[in-house]
Amino acid sequence: MGYQQVLEETVTNEVTSELIKRVVYTIDHDQIAQTTFTPSGPNEGETLVFHADGHGSTRVLTNLFAVTATFGGIRQIFHFDAYGNALGFNPAAALTSVLYSGIPSHIVNSPLSLIHSLPPRRKPPALPASGLQSPSQNDAVVLLRRSVGRWWRG
Repeated sequence: MGYQQVLEETVTNEVTSELIKRVVYTIDHDQIAQTTFTPSGPNEGETLVFHADGHGSTRVLTNLFAVTATFGGIRQIFHFDAYGNALGFNPAAALTSVLYSGIPSHIVNSPLSLIHSLPPRRKPPALPASGLQSPSQNDAVVLLRRSVGRWWRG
């Protein structure tokens, strides 16, 4: 087990420098919780607990009583495709910016982000709707041999 850390994010109005919100993240190996403080909100803030999958993506946000958080009547449950695209929800309506792969979305979208310097993950080409052929048994054997890195005659 690692050491718990606290990371604070402050959002201010660019013109007036007035505080809009302050978010305090509790972090261990992954994000544990976030507490959001707003000028008109309660003094103790609103604490939400992250529930992540094995990839580190946030799947559910709950309050401290393990009740699924809601915002505007929408439950805070998140699904993603294999490329990190949101499925069935609008990321802008989420109560957190920590979504896919446990990385805050404003960091992922930053031009200074390390993620942008990595080569992009390529999506497979779309297959035509008609005229598909099943691979033969020989094709499957060749694919299997290529995937395990061995080339032999069988």
